[in-house]
Amino acid sequence: MKSKKFLFVALIVIVALTSCATTEKEENIALYRVSLEGNPTTGFSWDYLAEGSGEVELVDESVDRLSDDQLLLGSPSMFNFVFRGVKSGEVSLIFEYARPWEGGEKLETVVYSLVVNDDLTITDITPESV
Repeated sequence: MKSKKFLFVALIVIVALTSCATTEKEENIALYRVSLEGNPTTGFSWDYLAEGSGEVELVDESVDRLSDDQLLLGSPSMFNFVFRGVKSGEVSLIFEYARPWEGGEKLETVVYSLVVNDDLTITDITPESV
């Protein structure tokens, strides 16, 4: 039984890490997904700001634990954001990993550069160095 549980947890971690390694880097996609690792038990969370001539709308947001033990403090989680294009143009999605309730302490900032095309599909133009 323990080996089945271990295999299940290992599979979840592998799938989660594989999906979070990059956002969907396909050309002209209808929905754009960002997955960022964090630890909500520390009080830190990811939040975003969208800037630019284009416009995107958040259509889904979730936090998935990478461990099946929901009571395990300090276990990592994936913060997932899914956007759709609303208005064509360039958009910068600026994500900050911070504790907004504790003086705005920030640990990390990640920026994704996007183009919302005329058909409202999204093209990721983020430099590979990000």
